[in-house]
Amino acid sequence: MMLFYRKTSMISVEPNEVTSVRIVNGNNGNMLDLSEEEISDLTNRCRVIDCKRIINKEPGSGWSYSIDFSYGNTSKSIVLVSSELCEIDNVYYRMEEKDGEDVINIIKKFYEENKERIKSGTGN
Repeated sequence: MMLFYRKTSMISVEPNEVTSVRIVNGNNGNMLDLSEEEISDLTNRCRVIDCKRIINKEPGSGWSYSIDFSYGNTSKSIVLVSSELCEIDNVYYRMEEKDGEDVINIIKKFYEENKERIKSGTGN
């Protein structure tokens, strides 16, 4: 049984405070460091997503993408497990499926538009 409580924003930092964002593809390990404009787009989208913390969520395996935001001396890790489930700093949250799909689609667009900047997750 999963219990929910307390809503929170996926991320609460201002886009201009974020110094870097790295996305890792959970299927192949490929990494993409975002440009300033991409950081702003992704941060603005994530700021308006409400997530509900899940209590008693058993850890799963597999994930779609991880997003590592760096700002100041702080970092925040968001793992998109599915379009409805994410893990933020090792705590599971439920989000609206549409919101999760929006973030995943933005990330897919970044990967598609920036093939030359993708770093292979296989070390090649």
